[in-house]
Amino acid sequence: MKALNNISKAKMRLGLLEPFFATILMKYPLKACEDIPIAAVTPTGQILYNPKGTDKLSVDECVFVLCHEILHVVYMHALRRGDRDHFLYNIATDAVINETLIKLGVGRFIPGCVRWPHAETMTSEQVYEQMKQTAQEMPSGQMDLVCSGDDSMSKEQKEKLSEDAGGNDPLEKVRKKYGKRLSESEKKMAETQAKMNVAEAVSMERMRNKHMGNAKGEFFRRLDEYIMTRKLPWYEYLSKFMTGFVNQGESWRRPNRRFSEVYLPTTDRLPAMGKLVVGIDTSGSIGDKELACFGKHLFDVIEDCRPESITVLWCDSEIAGVDEHSLDDSPFPLEPKGGGGTDMREITKWCVDNAPDADACVIFTDGYTPYPEEGEEAVPTLWVITGEPYQVPDYITHVEFEIDQEK
Repeated sequence: MKALNNISKAKMRLGLLEPFFATILMKYPLKACEDIPIAAVTPTGQILYNPKGTDKLSVDECVFVLCHEILHVVYMHALRRGDRDHFLYNIATDAVINETLIKLGVGRFIPGCVRWPHAETMTSEQVYEQMKQTAQEMPSGQMDLVCSGDDSMSKEQKEKLSEDAGGNDPLEKVRKKYGKRLSESEKKMAETQAKMNVAEAVSMERMRNKHMGNAKGEFFRRLDEYIMTRKLPWYEYLSKFMTGFVNQGESWRRPNRRFSEVYLPTTDRLPAMGKLVVGIDTSGSIGDKELACFGKHLFDVIEDCRPESITVLWCDSEIAGVDEHSLDDSPFPLEPKGGGGTDMREITKWCVDNAPDADACVIFTDGYTPYPEEGEEAVPTLWVITGEPYQVPDYITHVEFEIDQEK
């Protein structure tokens, strides 16, 4: 079927060109559904598409549709609607997403869908208020591409939607089937999972595309500001970052001894990652309490990820100590070395010179340090920062450390 081919080609194109969108799409499998015009997303993030509707689109337009649904999940629109008018809020969320994708140059915009000036710089709530104030009628055909989720529309709203759809509400069936109202605990779970998936996707994008254009850099800055960094618990971000490098059952690092000429993967009983580098700031601003909290969660993640080796770098203005450990050593004592100035760039340089093949690097610092230039990090690196993050460059993947979250 052409629709399936177009959707498959769109997924492949995203995998090759857009690691951020591709990573999130893998977390929310697609499902065919003929009860909608083109595509929809449920409150829990399940992405639906109509094969007959997508059959009429080009591959680039299918890319736009898939990314449209992904951004509804990223922005958690279904969880943020509150008591707002369902119909108008859906239009406002579409406007934000469509302008964002057009600005990013992702896929091909579908003529007739919602446009709103400068919506890519606004939140859906801000666009919603502007639409209410201007009371602008949306032209016929500018229907919401997405089902945000519950069956709370008033009779008047449904009549308006039916009128725009030519007498039939195209979302009525899917709302009844997939639009159940979420409990507070279900909303919290969906929100946390979405943030973790976004965090992983941002890391994957930054690893593959170290030199981002202005539009994409601004997009990720806004994600950090409105969605991710200040709301996602740092240790969950750490866990998501590291588990992204876990090899599910196969390792190319240890050759199978039965073959002398052919290098084949061996099968491990448990998922594992390769080399992990941990850099710790010893300039004096991180105390024993903070280090103990960081170590506790680090060792929890190490137990899950099972790295082949762990190298701990103690750093002030230079590398003051290098401790090598195996998985069997964990948990091991964290005994600081050094205590002079601060230059965490030395950790980046050490990785370039000594461990460019490491799977991941985690740096624990107060953040008051020079940072490597964009593209200098040879190893995917997460910075866990105890101080104010305002001075951190946009291209540095970081998360705020908060000891108060410990019980």
